[in-house]
Amino acid sequence: MAKILGLDLGTNSIGWAVVEKEKSEKEYSLIDKGVRIFTEGVNIEAKTSSESSKAAQRTDYRSGRKLKYRRKLRKLEVLKVLSDNNLCPELSSEELKLWRYKKVYPNNDEFRLWLRTDNQDDKLDRKQRNKNPYAFRFKASTQKLDLNKIIDKQELGRAFYHIAQRRGFLSNRLDTSDNSIIEEKNAEIEDVIRHSNSSEELLEVYKDFLESYDKADTNSKALFTLGRAFKSILKENSEEAFENVKEKLTERLNRKEFLGKVKSAISDLSAKIEDTNCNTLGEYFYGLHKEGERIRNNYTHREEHYLHEFNTICDKQNLPTALKKDIENAIFYQRPLKSQKGLVAKCPLENDKACMPVSHPDFEVFRMLSFLNTIKIRTLEDDKLRVLNFQERAIIEPLFFRKSKPNFDFSEIAKKLTPKHLIYGYYKDKNAKDFNVLFNFGNYANVSGCPTIANLRYVFGEDWKTYLINNFNKQNKDDSNKSDHQIIDAIWHVLFRFDNTEKLKQFVRDNLDCDEETASKFSKIKLKQDYGSLSLKAIRNILPYLETGLLYSHAVFLANMKSVLPKDIWSNKNDREIINKEVFSIIDNYTNYKNTINIVNGLIKNVKTNQETWNSSNAFVIEAYKKDLNTVIEDYYGLKRWDSFSEDDKEVVLKDNFELFSKQMKLNSGQGEFIKKKP
Repeated sequence: MAKILGLDLGTNSIGWAVVEKEKSEKEYSLIDKGVRIFTEGVNIEAKTSSESSKAAQRTDYRSGRKLKYRRKLRKLEVLKVLSDNNLCPELSSEELKLWRYKKVYPNNDEFRLWLRTDNQDDKLDRKQRNKNPYAFRFKASTQKLDLNKIIDKQELGRAFYHIAQRRGFLSNRLDTSDNSIIEEKNAEIEDVIRHSNSSEELLEVYKDFLESYDKADTNSKALFTLGRAFKSILKENSEEAFENVKEKLTERLNRKEFLGKVKSAISDLSAKIEDTNCNTLGEYFYGLHKEGERIRNNYTHREEHYLHEFNTICDKQNLPTALKKDIENAIFYQRPLKSQKGLVAKCPLENDKACMPVSHPDFEVFRMLSFLNTIKIRTLEDDKLRVLNFQERAIIEPLFFRKSKPNFDFSEIAKKLTPKHLIYGYYKDKNAKDFNVLFNFGNYANVSGCPTIANLRYVFGEDWKTYLINNFNKQNKDDSNKSDHQIIDAIWHVLFRFDNTEKLKQFVRDNLDCDEETASKFSKIKLKQDYGSLSLKAIRNILPYLETGLLYSHAVFLANMKSVLPKDIWSNKNDREIINKEVFSIIDNYTNYKNTINIVNGLIKNVKTNQETWNSSNAFVIEAYKKDLNTVIEDYYGLKRWDSFSEDDKEVVLKDNFELFSKQMKLNSGQGEFIKKKP
């Protein structure tokens, strides 16, 4: 008798039971059972039943501490500049250090009075009473202060310190988490409007643009709603000049309701400031304060609101350039995000190199060629699936370079390679009536395009690489010794890393010979932030072999040949050609070897299926097997391809395959064994 343990594993429990098997195979007796319950590995909110990580609360607290500490550092830097320039009561370096490291707030009566905002304390005389900080900001932006008076200087400093305490939201071109789908695709839709010459063309292009989105998807619904709005505008304004209609379409596209929550609120606030004829954010908020309205819980923008107000105050008070720069750096300095390069996986082929981002142009070409080399097709002229020829590859390559479709279905490739008379039902050949072009991929297989290259082609033309190399060298004489790869890497890197749109435009203007419109187009390119599975060095070693049509596995085998062989041999062109020729010969021989194994195993399978017995002494049986082998070979290669072989080649293939078949069938008492392929 045997005892059997059964376990039922749950998220926070394990159920168990032990049964004993009786003499009869179908009889079992229960010995014992039970359940072990343990605490969940997550926190569960009682009201919403939502789950969160056990570490989430600790992480939130830590993030809060860091944010608070960095705000304190910013205040310390601002106070240091203000104190050095008599814009606030004097603070010693010891007081600032105690606040930073010992959390001892400055015990300075003048400084505390300078910070106070309570104007209801009647015990203080008028000079000691402090107004609301927005009053100082309003006064500094609208009146010329007498900076020879210490009171006016400290009021100006109080306005600057209040700006430093809350400096608003700074948009980051790399962060699209708050973006709506319309905002994210705004540049592409604007291009559709700008380059259309008629209503019909615009609607057709926009329809093609929508093909890559699902109407049922909640996030994509706004794109289809916008398309219906475009149709209405075009219909209502059909009599007007098309250029005027374009302006209305662009206005409809840029409505503020298409912005994300934060940016939409910022846009609303800017509109309110303009409606009340206020010049700065401080002036607008001071007006709200006087009317007793709530000021908090407003989304503000760092550059549009706070930096604009700071510059307005500095211009109004005619501050020295050096002082303005010092205060601006203290208030608006943005610490770069901590690099995450250390978290990127290492390349399996180059262990000391990190994997490359999927947005790099070379990675996109590598991914495209790797996929193209695996596509197989069977047309009317083919008996079997075969790889694409270079003419067919050239037909479908443009599908990969479309801005509007970074991903698309394989059905688009199939449609390009299928003759129109087969697609639409017009058959030129009667034999083709029931024929479909076959592929080794399904119609709904997802295909990754080359969005980075598509955008660069759109901005700089189809020969974008030559344009960038020539103009980068022309503008940067000191960098004229850079290689072509280094130039492309440098330009891609600013797109991948720069988080400020204006800085990106400035880079293009300074380093490439282009106008403002081109710089604006370039700055709107958004790159995917994911990483691939290989390093840039490995990819560039593999690419030349993929371009010849080799499969990825074969290209990887050849890619590092230059590192394995001595440099003097590999640098010699003739030697390199001989080596490549020999390696290709090895690959061909191995392919022939695999074909032979597959053919022989196919014949052995037929013998076993029919339960025939191998008899090597019976000439009639041997001749029958030879005929069967010939049929198997024709099926394997395809009749048309097999007929293209010369008679001598056919004889060699038949002989080699039959000898291997005979040898294999003699094993295991004449029953035969399948042949295992050697790696």
